[in-house]
Amino acid sequence: MNNIKGFVDCIDRFQIRGWAWDSSNRDARLVVEAVISNSKVVSAVASLYRSDLASIGDSCHAFIMNFQSPLEEHELLNTKLYAVSSTGRYELPLYVMEKSDVASKKVLPLAATLNEHRTIHHTPIFILGAARSGTSAVARALLDTNEYVGFEEGHLIEILAPLFVAVNDFYRLKGDDATPERNTMLSCVPQKYIQSAIKNLIGNLTLELNCKPKWIEKTPNSNMIHLAPIIKSIWPKAKFIFLKRRAIENLASRRRKFKDVKILQHFEEWAECMRAWTLTRHQLGGAAIEVEQLYIKRDPLRVSAVLSQFLQLEAVPAQLLTQSLQTEFPQRTSGLDQPLSTIDDLRLNFDERKMFDVICGAMMSEFHYTYDETYTTSDFSELGIVHF
Repeated sequence: MNNIKGFVDCIDRFQIRGWAWDSSNRDARLVVEAVISNSKVVSAVASLYRSDLASIGDSCHAFIMNFQSPLEEHELLNTKLYAVSSTGRYELPLYVMEKSDVASKKVLPLAATLNEHRTIHHTPIFILGAARSGTSAVARALLDTNEYVGFEEGHLIEILAPLFVAVNDFYRLKGDDATPERNTMLSCVPQKYIQSAIKNLIGNLTLELNCKPKWIEKTPNSNMIHLAPIIKSIWPKAKFIFLKRRAIENLASRRRKFKDVKILQHFEEWAECMRAWTLTRHQLGGAAIEVEQLYIKRDPLRVSAVLSQFLQLEAVPAQLLTQSLQTEFPQRTSGLDQPLSTIDDLRLNFDERKMFDVICGAMMSEFHYTYDETYTTSDFSELGIVHF
């Protein structure tokens, strides 16, 4: 009997997302393997938290698989995914676009074609990170340079994630009605066509909402971090600034700001943002920089200089960026004038401390954070700014 459950929610040239779970071993973390063109194998562990998996074990059975280089069309057509358990390998349901999807029936119109002439000249800056990690302060500092336009927060582009999942679910539920062999309207429209149209629609809409080629987008959650490689495919000249902050300070700030949110959610959101960044940062082709929130306070001049060089700012905008980071950043990030904290300062009870270790421990270690006032096991100058 096959106890493996799961599905591939989204697959494109840059990324595969889905979930896998062994109902006979509810807390096990399955390895998911992508076999591409019967030769290349890429793997990931299905261990990510996803709120829509609330009825599936402990909800930590999602996976995201990013590719170092985009898949070719023939590789997309020949990709299969398998969940690996102690009892064997089980293929996960996956929609594969057949070559005959369109050619054998009808040539589809160009739906929401991306305005590539405009996107190639746009140089947006995407400010990523968990909430309460300094994203607002950096966004404000960039706007203060007068080089960029942008909203206080974005929360639009991330709609790509749930829309892709919904389209995938729709085609999966339709089953045979979507296959080229059936004489249905749906069979004339491959899933990739709909997904591409959605991506292009959001891309064009974003261009219309920003009146200058230089604009910023700040949506502090894990969805935007996971979408970064897809965003890079829409705007080739996009750059990404990831703000990181130790879980201890992040949690303290979250509890002050979001008093009605359960502490477990704070743990999960911080950990998922940090984990998402480890999965995507090497896929951005030198267009990303990682900045430690606390380092901006300790050495705003160096941070400003590095950011100005990274963004290729002229002298006047660079000076305005420095002024903003020196003045506004402490005002917009509470607690910066306080001594460095320890885990004990959070006053977690026994169960909360145990959950902190389970949920946040791996990412605390990954980013070289400590539990005491030393903050990091690394040299602080190395922790502060990292290029990718």
